[in-house]
Formats: sequence, C-alpha cells, structure tokens
Amino acid sequence: MGEVRLISTLFDMASLEPAPSLATTKYALRGKSAILILAPDGSRFNVDLESMPGQFRLQWFDTVTGAVSEGGSIEGGKTVLLRSPSSGAAVLYLRSASSSWGPSLASIAKQVQSIRQASMRYATWPMRFRSIAKPYLDILSNSYHAMLLSLFTSAGAGFALGFGGGWALAYHSSK
Repeated sequence: MGEVRLISTLFDMASLEPAPSLATTKYALRGKSAILILAPDGSRFNVDLESMPGQFRLQWFDTVTGAVSEGGSIEGGKTVLLRSPSSGAAVLYLRSASSSWGPSLASIAKQVQSIRQASMRYATWPMRFRSIAKPYLDILSNSYHAMLLSLFTSAGAGFALGFGGGWALAYHSSK
C-alpha cells in the first residue's frame, strides 16, 4: 500500500487523465509525456502509441512483490504488443526517452524500501516476523496447493481406474 501512496504523490495523479482506449487492458492514465497502464495479469496487451511518436522507456512495477524492472525502450507512433514480466498484476510506466517528467520507478522502489525499513524500527516483533517470513510462506503455500491438487487428481484417477477395473472384472467373471 505504501507504493501506491508514494506513486500517487510523486506522479501528481491529478495531472493524469484516464485513457482506456490507449491499452486493451482498459486501465490507462495519460500525462503529457508519460503513460501508466495496469496489466491485471500476465497476458499480452496492445498499447496504442500512434498519436505519440518518439522513443519511450518502459519500466514495470510488480504489484505483488513490489519489484521494479527495466523493460527497455520502444518506438512510438504505432500500436505495440507488450507482455508483463510477472504472472500477476503489474503497472507499466512508459515515459518519453527525451523527457525528465516524473521519477523513475526504481527511485520510487528505493524510497518505499527506506520507508519500510524506518517503520520496522517501531514495529512489534510479530509484525517484523510476518514481514520477513511472508515471501517464504507464500512459496510454501503455493507448493502446498500444488501438492493437494496433485494428491486429489491422482486419488480421483485411482478411484476411476479402480472402479472401471472392478466393473470390468465383475462383468467378465459373470459370463
């Protein structure tokens, strides 16, 4: 949540206008020389840059992990097909390569990290433990869900095979 507040403060969200026609995700905000697009999942989406010629720098913000990654650059003046580097929701920050408008997402991530570290000084020990353990517990939780799914799938398949085999055996032994 700290990232959202910091991004809204640093980007002057009041100067950005909703522009759902810019991206096939329909979640886009457009400024003078920058665009913010929400990619709700890891699927591909189009961005219409036909009215915005020039070079653009791409940066991705993973909303789940808070990680920021550089996405290189693209040429404007056309519609481009993009894909989020994360499997979950991500925010794409496109800004003109020639513009210095707004901060980079990397600088925002650094500020958020310093805010988190400062707030941890005053956190209770259960909160500290939870913030440290959460990434590891998420991995375990995902593995646990996969294990349960495979267990129920194999149990269901075993039941179906056992039932079918028993039925066939009973049918053949009755003849």
